Amino acid sequence: MDITQMYSIINKKGNSFKDFITFIDFMFDNRNKVNELKCKKDRENFDYHFDRMPIYTREILSKLRYDLIEGVANIGATTENMSKRIDEFTKL
Repeated sequence: MDITQMYSIINKKGNSFKDFITFIDFMFDNRNKVNELKCKKDRENFDYHFDRMPIYTREILSKLRYDLIEGVANIGATTENMSKRIDEFTKL
């Protein structure tokens, strides 16, 4: 397991849903390789983040939920505005 890659993936886990999925995949793919890490602090850090995955999952799903609600609201507003414009155009 590459230490630089590990910390890069861990640090980006909250940037996007795609980065979070990469983080989850990386953590599970490397769970059995954690003892290969030479530095005890790196092993502890890996274990810490592995154990916190349920918390991270809840955080990213909360972000996703609000992003989806905002997206649906924006689509609704856009559709309403388009309907008004079409109605105005057809009245001409």
